[in-house]
Amino acid sequence: MATDTHLFEWLCRMGDNALVLGHRVSEWCGHAPVLEEDIALANTALDLIGQTQLWLGLAGEVEGAGRDADALAYRRDVMDFRNLLLVEQPNRDFGHTMMRQFLFDAWHIEMLSALKGHDHEQISAIAEKSLKEVTYHAERSADTVIALGDGTEESHTRMQAALDRLWPYVGEMFLSDDVDRAVYDPAPLREAFDAGYDEIAATLGKSEAACRQLVSRAHRRLQESGPRFDAPDDQVRELIARFLSAVAADDFEAARQLLAPDAVALSDGGRKASAALRPLVGAKDILTVFASVMRRSGGATDWRLDVAEVNGAPALVRWLGGRIDFVLTLAPDASGRIAWLYVMRNPDKLPGAAYQ
Repeated sequence: MATDTHLFEWLCRMGDNALVLGHRVSEWCGHAPVLEEDIALANTALDLIGQTQLWLGLAGEVEGAGRDADALAYRRDVMDFRNLLLVEQPNRDFGHTMMRQFLFDAWHIEMLSALKGHDHEQISAIAEKSLKEVTYHAERSADTVIALGDGTEESHTRMQAALDRLWPYVGEMFLSDDVDRAVYDPAPLREAFDAGYDEIAATLGKSEAACRQLVSRAHRRLQESGPRFDAPDDQVRELIARFLSAVAADDFEAARQLLAPDAVALSDGGRKASAALRPLVGAKDILTVFASVMRRSGGATDWRLDVAEVNGAPALVRWLGGRIDFVLTLAPDASGRIAWLYVMRNPDKLPGAAYQ
């Protein structure tokens, strides 16, 4: 049974997803490649902002503090937003925008379909109304992604690059915590998201062969360049040790060579410790921020870096002033370079880390 606190938090997550993506898509107004796309993107943005009003409006009612949808949308601190990282990624080019839309739509349509049967009457009603709009969004984004992916060499290259860049954010859509489990757990949706090619073809109205070819290309490219979260511990431990050795020697050129060119770094400071507000993409940005963090000692002189086991996985641990300052975990790509890093600096979570 969801408490009001859980329900408010969950409703904000749904509303913030629609709000942030709606604003991102609206940035194309007056700038789309052709007039038809300009109008279509504006309509998509308007649909999402309308859904924001419904989710955040209900959140305000549940909270009972006198805040309406507008107050929640515009008068919260930036760190109080609860949207998925995927939806806030910059538009870049048109292909990147449509790939981001497609990945979100594929999740969104499954989520809303499930929520139609929710026992909370207002959640069910919002989901049913929104599903009609999102069905159109999903059809349109799928058609565009397939058309561009199977188009010219240039359009294919751009769509593949967009998929490579955005795929690391997909997993977050299926993570769950106490809030999700109290209202609706998205974890089971992963099976539908990864549905068989015949089901994808039926959903998208495309031939199974075309869908199989598109997904096969994506999977093959991801296997070549994406992070391998199932990499053997020994490989990860060795990579961490090499990274530690380079950093300890202030040899950031050696550290850069250990990173994939499009590596992604995420961080969690829990609003209590400094952390990057946005994912860092690329070796240069990652090492610039990492170097800055390493130089901050808060006046303490007794700091050290260790390779350790944290929560059963290899990690790099920085001790500062007798306490854990941060824990860094990573995943390599198929070439053995670092493709993904996660830095935990949230003091509420660090004491609970099982450190050895």
